Amino acid sequence: MRLSFKEQRELDALPAAIEALEAEQASVETALADPGLWRTRPTEAQTMQARLAALTAEIEASYARWTALDARSG
Repeated sequence: MRLSFKEQRELDALPAAIEALEAEQASVETALADPGLWRTRPTEAQTMQARLAALTAEIEASYARWTALDARSG
């Protein structure tokens, strides 16, 4: 089954989007690893922890979408 033009554009854009999400995820993980963040800015640390969970879910969904579109483009 061929992809629509919109789906092909989405497939083409997914690797860069995933790369950006993973870069942000690494940055948030690095910030959260600093124990000083939890001592001095606990509210910010909690917000970052929630963002990390959202990023993880978004990355997983993006990989699943990439796999689905790639399988259809075959």
